[in-house]
Amino acid sequence: MLKRLYVDNYKCLVNFELRPGPLHLLMGANGTGKSTLGMLLTSLRDVVAGDALVPDSPKVAHFGATTFNKWQKNPLQTIELEVRIEEHSYVYKFQVEHEDPARSSETLKPRILSESLDMDGQRLLEFVEGKLSITKNNRAAATLDFRLDWHRSALTFLQARADYNDIFRFKRWVEDIGYFRLVPPFPASAGQESVRPDRTLSNFSGWWRYMLQEDPGFYGPVEQTLREVLAGFRTLRFRTLDDGRKAQIAEFHAGGQEQGFLLDSLSDGQQVLIALYSLLHGYVNSGRLVIFDEPDNFVALREIQPWLNQLQERTEESKGQVMIISHHPEMLNQLAPEYGLVFRRLDSGYVNVEPYQPQEPGGLTPAELEARGW
Repeated sequence: MLKRLYVDNYKCLVNFELRPGPLHLLMGANGTGKSTLGMLLTSLRDVVAGDALVPDSPKVAHFGATTFNKWQKNPLQTIELEVRIEEHSYVYKFQVEHEDPARSSETLKPRILSESLDMDGQRLLEFVEGKLSITKNNRAAATLDFRLDWHRSALTFLQARADYNDIFRFKRWVEDIGYFRLVPPFPASAGQESVRPDRTLSNFSGWWRYMLQEDPGFYGPVEQTLREVLAGFRTLRFRTLDDGRKAQIAEFHAGGQEQGFLLDSLSDGQQVLIALYSLLHGYVNSGRLVIFDEPDNFVALREIQPWLNQLQERTEESKGQVMIISHHPEMLNQLAPEYGLVFRRLDSGYVNVEPYQPQEPGGLTPAELEARGW
Protein backbone atom coordinates (compact mmCIF):
# COMPACT_ATOMS: atom_id res chain seq x y z
CA MET A 1 0.00 0.00 0.00
CA LEU A 2 1.24 3.47 -0.88
CA LYS A 3 1.88 5.40 2.34
CA ARG A 4 3.51 8.54 0.97
CA LEU A 5 4.13 10.13 -2.42
CA TYR A 6 6.38 13.15 -2.96
CA VAL A 7 6.66 14.83 -6.35
CA ASP A 8 8.63 17.89 -7.40
CA ASN A 9 8.58 19.45 -10.85
CA TYR A 10 6.16 17.16 -12.68
CA LYS A 11 3.70 19.43 -14.51
CA CYS A 12 1.61 21.20 -11.83
CA LEU A 13 2.93 18.98 -9.02
CA VAL A 14 5.68 21.00 -7.34
CA ASN A 15 6.86 20.17 -3.81
CA PHE A 16 3.70 18.04 -3.66
CA GLU A 17 3.11 15.48 -0.94
CA LEU A 18 0.30 12.96 -0.50
CA ARG A 19 -0.21 10.48 2.35
CA PRO A 20 -3.12 8.31 1.17
CA GLY A 21 -5.21 5.76 3.02
CA PRO A 22 -6.99 2.70 1.62
CA LEU A 23 -9.78 4.66 -0.13
CA HIS A 24 -9.97 8.24 -1.38
CA LEU A 25 -12.12 10.43 -3.59
CA LEU A 26 -9.97 12.98 -5.42
CA MET A 27 -11.99 16.19 -5.73
CA GLY A 28 -11.38 19.61 -7.24
CA ALA A 29 -11.81 21.74 -10.34
CA ASN A 30 -10.47 20.71 -13.71
CA GLY A 31 -6.77 21.42 -14.10
CA THR A 32 -5.86 20.86 -10.46
CA GLY A 33 -3.68 17.82 -10.98
CA LYS A 34 -5.96 14.86 -10.22
CA SER A 35 -5.45 13.09 -13.54
CA THR A 36 -1.84 14.29 -13.56
CA LEU A 37 -1.30 12.23 -10.43
CA GLY A 38 -2.58 9.14 -12.24
CA MET A 39 -0.45 9.81 -15.31
CA LEU A 40 2.66 10.30 -13.15
CA LEU A 41 2.20 6.94 -11.42
CA THR A 42 1.50 5.29 -14.77
CA SER A 43 4.69 6.74 -16.24
CA LEU A 44 6.73 5.61 -13.26
CA ARG A 45 5.19 2.14 -13.55
CA ASP A 46 6.07 1.89 -17.25
CA VAL A 47 9.65 3.07 -16.70
CA VAL A 48 10.18 0.55 -13.88
CA ALA A 49 8.68 -2.12 -16.17
CA GLY A 50 11.23 -1.37 -18.90
CA ASP A 51 10.30 1.72 -20.91
CA ALA A 52 12.84 4.47 -21.55
CA LEU A 53 12.14 7.91 -20.07
CA VAL A 54 11.29 9.07 -23.59
CA PRO A 55 10.15 5.93 -25.47
CA ASP A 56 10.22 5.65 -29.22
CA SER A 57 7.08 6.74 -31.10
CA PRO A 58 4.14 6.23 -30.86
CA LYS A 59 4.39 6.33 -27.07
CA VAL A 60 4.46 9.75 -25.41
CA ALA A 61 7.33 10.80 -23.16
CA HIS A 62 7.04 9.53 -19.59
CA PHE A 63 9.44 12.16 -18.31
CA GLY A 64 11.37 14.95 -19.97
CA ALA A 65 10.88 18.50 -21.21
CA THR A 66 7.15 18.06 -21.88
CA THR A 67 6.47 16.99 -18.31
CA PHE A 68 8.32 19.46 -16.12
CA ASN A 69 6.65 22.53 -14.62
CA LYS A 70 6.49 25.55 -16.94
CA TRP A 71 6.63 28.13 -14.15
CA GLN A 72 10.15 27.36 -12.99
CA LYS A 73 13.55 26.58 -14.49
CA ASN A 74 14.46 23.63 -12.30
CA PRO A 75 16.23 21.00 -14.48
CA LEU A 76 15.49 18.15 -12.04
CA GLN A 77 12.40 16.06 -11.37
CA THR A 78 12.14 14.20 -8.07
CA ILE A 79 9.76 11.39 -7.08
CA GLU A 80 9.70 9.56 -3.76
CA LEU A 81 7.50 6.63 -2.74
CA GLU A 82 6.99 5.09 0.68
CA VAL A 83 5.21 1.75 0.34
CA ARG A 84 4.13 -0.98 2.76
CA ILE A 85 4.33 -4.47 1.24
CA GLU A 86 3.94 -7.70 3.23
CA GLU A 87 4.97 -6.08 6.53
CA HIS A 88 8.00 -4.45 4.90
CA SER A 89 8.51 -0.69 4.54
CA TYR A 90 10.05 0.46 1.26
CA VAL A 91 11.42 3.89 0.37
CA TYR A 92 12.10 4.54 -3.32
CA LYS A 93 13.70 7.71 -4.70
CA PHE A 94 13.97 8.57 -8.35
CA GLN A 95 15.50 11.74 -9.83
CA VAL A 96 15.50 12.73 -13.50
CA GLU A 97 17.92 15.27 -14.96
CA HIS A 98 16.89 17.30 -18.00
CA GLU A 99 18.96 19.04 -20.64
CA ASP A 100 22.37 20.20 -19.48
CA PRO A 101 24.24 22.38 -22.00
CA ALA A 102 27.54 21.15 -20.53
CA ARG A 103 26.82 17.64 -21.76
CA SER A 104 27.53 16.48 -25.26
CA SER A 105 24.75 16.48 -27.86
CA GLU A 106 24.49 12.68 -27.55
CA THR A 107 23.29 12.95 -23.95
CA LEU A 108 20.89 15.87 -24.12
CA LYS A 109 17.91 13.59 -23.58
CA PRO A 110 16.63 13.37 -19.99
CA ARG A 111 18.38 10.72 -17.93
CA ILE A 112 18.06 9.17 -14.49
CA LEU A 113 20.50 11.07 -12.30
CA SER A 114 19.93 8.89 -9.23
CA GLU A 115 17.74 6.01 -8.12
CA SER A 116 17.62 4.20 -4.78
CA LEU A 117 15.52 1.63 -2.95
CA ASP A 118 15.52 0.93 0.81
CA MET A 119 13.65 -1.77 2.74
CA ASP A 120 13.16 -1.50 6.50
CA GLY A 121 15.94 1.09 6.65
CA GLN A 122 18.47 -0.96 4.66
CA ARG A 123 19.70 0.14 1.24
CA LEU A 124 18.87 -2.52 -1.37
CA LEU A 125 19.78 -0.66 -4.56
CA GLU A 126 21.57 2.53 -5.45
CA PHE A 127 22.25 3.80 -8.94
CA VAL A 128 24.27 7.02 -9.22
CA GLU A 129 26.23 8.22 -12.23
CA GLY A 130 26.51 4.79 -13.80
CA LYS A 131 27.48 2.86 -10.66
CA LEU A 132 24.98 0.26 -9.48
CA SER A 133 25.20 -1.07 -5.93
CA ILE A 134 22.93 -3.96 -4.90
CA THR A 135 22.29 -5.79 -1.64
CA LYS A 136 21.20 -9.40 -2.13
CA ASN A 137 18.59 -10.33 0.52
CA ASN A 138 20.34 -8.95 3.63
CA ARG A 139 23.80 -9.89 2.42
CA ALA A 140 26.71 -7.55 1.78
CA ALA A 141 26.32 -5.07 -1.03
CA ALA A 142 27.82 -5.95 -4.38
CA THR A 143 28.95 -2.92 -6.37
CA LEU A 144 28.74 -3.31 -10.11
CA ASP A 145 30.90 -0.57 -11.55
CA PHE A 146 29.84 -0.33 -15.16
CA ARG A 147 27.82 1.98 -17.38
CA LEU A 148 24.12 1.33 -17.78
CA ASP A 149 21.64 3.07 -20.03
CA TRP A 150 20.87 6.16 -17.96
CA HIS A 151 17.60 6.61 -19.83
CA ARG A 152 16.12 3.53 -18.12
CA SER A 153 15.48 2.48 -14.54
CA ALA A 154 18.18 0.31 -12.99
CA LEU A 155 15.37 -2.02 -11.89
CA THR A 156 14.89 -3.08 -15.52
CA PHE A 157 18.41 -4.53 -15.75
CA LEU A 158 17.98 -7.04 -12.91
CA GLN A 159 16.89 -10.60 -13.61
CA ALA A 160 14.35 -12.20 -11.29
CA ARG A 161 16.11 -14.64 -8.98
CA ALA A 162 16.13 -15.60 -5.31
CA ASP A 163 18.97 -13.17 -4.45
CA TYR A 164 16.79 -10.23 -5.48
CA ASN A 165 13.47 -11.22 -3.88
CA ASP A 166 13.32 -8.10 -1.73
CA ILE A 167 13.88 -5.84 -4.73
CA PHE A 168 11.45 -7.68 -6.99
CA ARG A 169 8.72 -7.57 -4.34
CA PHE A 170 8.76 -3.78 -4.73
CA LYS A 171 9.18 -3.90 -8.52
CA ARG A 172 6.09 -6.12 -8.89
CA TRP A 173 4.07 -3.72 -6.72
CA VAL A 174 4.96 -0.78 -8.96
CA GLU A 175 4.24 -2.75 -12.14
CA ASP A 176 0.77 -3.61 -10.80
CA ILE A 177 -0.32 0.02 -10.32
CA GLY A 178 -3.53 0.51 -12.28
CA TYR A 179 -4.78 3.83 -13.65
CA PHE A 180 -7.98 3.58 -15.69
CA ARG A 181 -9.87 6.12 -17.75
CA LEU A 182 -12.23 3.96 -19.78
CA VAL A 183 -12.80 4.82 -23.43
CA PRO A 184 -15.21 2.49 -25.26
CA PRO A 185 -15.61 0.74 -27.61
CA PHE A 186 -13.41 -2.12 -26.38
CA PRO A 187 -12.33 -4.43 -29.24
CA ALA A 188 -14.12 -7.78 -29.00
CA SER A 189 -11.06 -9.79 -30.08
CA ALA A 190 -7.38 -9.81 -29.24
CA GLY A 191 -4.44 -11.46 -30.93
CA GLN A 192 -2.69 -12.25 -27.66
CA GLU A 193 -3.17 -12.26 -23.91
CA SER A 194 -2.36 -9.14 -21.85
CA VAL A 195 -1.07 -9.54 -18.30
CA ARG A 196 -2.34 -6.09 -17.29
CA PRO A 197 -5.20 -3.94 -18.58
CA ASP A 198 -4.08 -0.66 -20.11
CA ARG A 199 -5.32 2.82 -19.21
CA THR A 200 -8.26 2.99 -21.64
CA LEU A 201 -8.90 -0.77 -21.59
CA SER A 202 -8.22 -1.06 -25.30
CA ASN A 203 -6.75 -4.49 -24.48
CA PHE A 204 -9.77 -5.62 -22.44
CA SER A 205 -10.24 -8.84 -24.41
CA GLY A 206 -6.57 -9.76 -24.15
CA TRP A 207 -6.57 -9.13 -20.41
CA TRP A 208 -9.83 -11.11 -20.03
CA ARG A 209 -8.24 -14.10 -21.80
CA TYR A 210 -5.27 -13.91 -19.44
CA MET A 211 -7.49 -13.74 -16.35
CA LEU A 212 -9.55 -16.76 -17.42
CA GLN A 213 -6.31 -18.74 -17.58
CA GLU A 214 -4.73 -17.44 -14.38
CA ASP A 215 -7.78 -17.05 -12.14
CA PRO A 216 -10.93 -18.55 -13.69
CA GLY A 217 -12.89 -17.99 -10.47
CA PHE A 218 -12.80 -14.21 -10.85
CA TYR A 219 -15.58 -14.30 -13.46
CA GLY A 220 -18.28 -15.84 -11.24
CA PRO A 221 -18.88 -12.68 -9.17
CA VAL A 222 -18.67 -10.55 -12.34
CA GLU A 223 -21.39 -12.54 -14.10
CA GLN A 224 -23.61 -12.63 -11.02
CA THR A 225 -23.47 -8.86 -10.58
CA LEU A 226 -23.93 -8.08 -14.27
CA ARG A 227 -27.10 -10.18 -14.30
CA GLU A 228 -28.43 -7.85 -11.61
CA VAL A 229 -27.47 -4.54 -13.23
CA LEU A 230 -27.76 -5.26 -16.98
CA ALA A 231 -31.27 -6.17 -18.11
CA GLY A 232 -31.33 -9.56 -19.80
CA PHE A 233 -27.60 -10.22 -19.41
CA ARG A 234 -26.65 -13.90 -19.15
CA THR A 235 -22.93 -14.35 -19.75
CA LEU A 236 -19.79 -13.13 -21.48
CA ARG A 237 -17.66 -15.70 -23.28
CA PHE A 238 -15.31 -16.22 -26.19
CA ARG A 239 -16.56 -17.68 -29.45
CA THR A 240 -14.62 -18.59 -32.58
CA LEU A 241 -15.91 -16.55 -35.53
CA ASP A 242 -16.14 -17.68 -39.13
CA ASP A 243 -12.81 -15.99 -39.93
CA GLY A 244 -11.06 -17.92 -37.13
CA ARG A 245 -10.84 -15.06 -34.65
CA LYS A 246 -11.83 -15.56 -31.03
CA ALA A 247 -14.15 -12.76 -30.00
CA GLN A 248 -15.96 -11.83 -26.80
CA ILE A 249 -19.69 -12.38 -27.07
CA ALA A 250 -22.19 -10.97 -24.58
CA GLU A 251 -25.29 -13.13 -24.42
CA PHE A 252 -28.67 -11.64 -23.48
CA HIS A 253 -32.09 -13.19 -22.93
CA ALA A 254 -35.18 -11.38 -24.19
CA GLY A 255 -38.58 -12.48 -25.45
CA GLY A 256 -37.86 -16.12 -24.67
CA GLN A 257 -34.74 -16.13 -26.87
CA GLU A 258 -30.99 -16.02 -26.33
CA GLN A 259 -29.02 -13.64 -28.51
CA GLY A 260 -25.27 -13.04 -28.64
CA PHE A 261 -23.63 -9.68 -29.42
CA LEU A 262 -20.00 -8.80 -30.06
CA LEU A 263 -18.68 -6.85 -27.08
CA ASP A 264 -17.88 -3.77 -29.14
CA SER A 265 -21.39 -3.73 -30.64
CA LEU A 266 -22.98 -3.07 -27.24
CA SER A 267 -23.76 0.44 -26.11
CA ASP A 268 -20.93 2.44 -24.52
CA GLY A 269 -22.69 2.25 -21.16
CA GLN A 270 -23.07 -1.53 -21.31
CA GLN A 271 -19.41 -1.98 -22.22
CA VAL A 272 -18.27 0.29 -19.40
CA LEU A 273 -20.38 -1.55 -16.82
CA ILE A 274 -18.89 -4.87 -17.94
CA ALA A 275 -15.41 -3.36 -17.70
CA LEU A 276 -15.96 -1.73 -14.29
CA TYR A 277 -17.19 -4.93 -12.64
CA SER A 278 -14.40 -6.91 -14.30
CA LEU A 279 -11.78 -4.53 -12.90
CA LEU A 280 -13.47 -4.54 -9.50
CA HIS A 281 -13.26 -8.32 -9.15
CA GLY A 282 -10.17 -8.93 -11.27
CA TYR A 283 -7.81 -6.06 -10.40
CA VAL A 284 -8.71 -4.52 -7.03
CA ASN A 285 -6.64 -6.76 -4.78
CA SER A 286 -4.50 -6.93 -1.67
CA GLY A 287 -2.07 -4.03 -1.44
CA ARG A 288 -2.54 -3.02 -5.09
CA LEU A 289 -3.02 0.67 -5.94
CA VAL A 290 -5.84 1.27 -8.44
CA ILE A 291 -7.02 4.67 -9.69
CA PHE A 292 -10.35 5.10 -11.50
CA ASP A 293 -10.55 8.37 -13.43
CA GLU A 294 -14.21 9.42 -13.83
CA PRO A 295 -15.62 5.88 -13.87
CA ASP A 296 -19.12 7.40 -13.96
CA ASN A 297 -18.70 8.45 -17.60
CA PHE A 298 -21.15 6.68 -19.93
CA VAL A 299 -23.28 5.22 -17.10
CA ALA A 300 -26.45 6.40 -15.37
CA LEU A 301 -26.75 7.39 -11.72
CA ARG A 302 -28.68 4.26 -10.77
CA GLU A 303 -26.00 2.15 -12.50
CA ILE A 304 -22.95 3.62 -10.77
CA GLN A 305 -24.34 3.32 -7.24
CA PRO A 306 -24.22 -0.51 -6.95
CA TRP A 307 -20.70 -0.55 -8.38
CA LEU A 308 -19.58 2.10 -5.90
CA ASN A 309 -21.02 0.14 -2.97
CA GLN A 310 -19.30 -3.05 -4.11
CA LEU A 311 -16.03 -1.20 -4.67
CA GLN A 312 -16.03 0.06 -1.08
CA GLU A 313 -16.70 -3.45 0.22
CA ARG A 314 -14.09 -5.01 -2.07
CA THR A 315 -11.43 -2.48 -1.04
CA GLU A 316 -12.01 -3.18 2.63
CA GLU A 317 -12.20 -6.98 2.30
CA SER A 318 -9.18 -7.32 0.01
CA LYS A 319 -7.10 -4.70 1.84
CA GLY A 320 -6.54 -3.00 -1.49
CA GLN A 321 -6.05 0.71 -2.17
CA VAL A 322 -8.32 2.70 -4.45
CA MET A 323 -8.51 6.33 -5.56
CA ILE A 324 -11.49 7.64 -7.51
CA ILE A 325 -11.42 10.86 -9.53
CA SER A 326 -14.93 12.19 -10.03
CA HIS A 327 -17.25 15.19 -10.24
CA HIS A 328 -20.33 12.99 -10.04
CA PRO A 329 -22.82 14.23 -7.38
CA GLU A 330 -23.49 10.72 -6.11
CA MET A 331 -19.79 10.01 -5.72
CA LEU A 332 -19.20 13.33 -3.97
CA ASN A 333 -22.05 12.99 -1.50
CA GLN A 334 -21.26 9.38 -0.62
CA LEU A 335 -17.47 9.48 -0.39
CA ALA A 336 -16.36 13.07 0.24
CA PRO A 337 -17.27 13.40 3.96
CA GLU A 338 -15.03 10.48 4.96
CA TYR A 339 -12.67 9.93 2.04
CA GLY A 340 -12.47 13.24 0.16
CA LEU A 341 -9.17 14.88 -0.79
CA VAL A 342 -9.50 18.34 -2.35
CA PHE A 343 -6.97 19.41 -5.00
CA ARG A 344 -6.55 23.18 -5.43
CA ARG A 345 -4.40 25.23 -7.78
CA LEU A 346 -2.63 28.00 -5.85
CA ASP A 347 -1.83 31.49 -7.14
CA SER A 348 1.71 30.25 -7.79
CA GLY A 349 0.30 27.79 -10.33
CA TYR A 350 1.23 24.84 -8.15
CA VAL A 351 -1.18 22.38 -6.54
CA ASN A 352 -1.83 21.44 -2.95
CA VAL A 353 -4.14 18.82 -1.49
CA GLU A 354 -6.02 18.74 1.80
CA PRO A 355 -8.77 16.61 3.36
CA TYR A 356 -12.35 17.61 2.59
CA GLN A 357 -13.92 19.56 5.45
CA PRO A 358 -17.60 18.62 5.95
CA GLN A 359 -20.13 21.39 6.46
CA GLU A 360 -22.12 21.80 9.63
CA PRO A 361 -25.24 19.59 9.87
CA GLY A 362 -27.95 21.01 7.64
CA GLY A 363 -25.43 22.79 5.39
CA LEU A 364 -24.72 22.28 1.73
CA THR A 365 -23.85 18.82 0.44
CA PRO A 366 -20.40 18.13 -1.09
CA ALA A 367 -21.99 18.13 -4.56
CA GLU A 368 -23.58 21.54 -3.94
CA LEU A 369 -20.28 22.94 -2.68
CA GLU A 370 -18.50 21.57 -5.75
CA ALA A 371 -21.10 23.14 -8.06
CA ARG A 372 -20.53 26.53 -6.44
CA GLY A 373 -16.76 26.22 -6.66
CA TRP A 374 -16.24 26.49 -2.88
